[in-house]
Amino acid sequence: MNIYDSVINGKGSIKGYLQNNVNKSLDTFKDLLDKAEKADTTGAISGAIKEAKESLEGIEAMNKSDELATTFKKLEAQAKKDEEMFKTFDFMQLMTQLMYGTNDESEKRKLYQKINELAASVKK
Repeated sequence: MNIYDSVINGKGSIKGYLQNNVNKSLDTFKDLLDKAEKADTTGAISGAIKEAKESLEGIEAMNKSDELATTFKKLEAQAKKDEEMFKTFDFMQLMTQLMYGTNDESEKRKLYQKINELAASVKK
């Protein structure tokens, strides 16, 4: 799933999409650190691994914080406002095309169908 499907098509949220990807990345990084720790038989990089694990714990804690959740809520609200604005713009563009565009009846039917779909989605 990409961010467009997640937010614009209503299949999820920005927060869910980003947290899912962040969690996957954090898990992958954690696995890599564990493998590096096991492979470090001499202890030459143990200090760097320990430091990286501490940083990872901080990132995980930040990923779960309320501040991050608040920011995601603001981003979702803004994305919904932007979606409404773009739908309104598309509606106006279709109306202009209908008024000043083609005289072909089949083309007009397609435009009416698109207009009705946009109008229905904006009413929700």
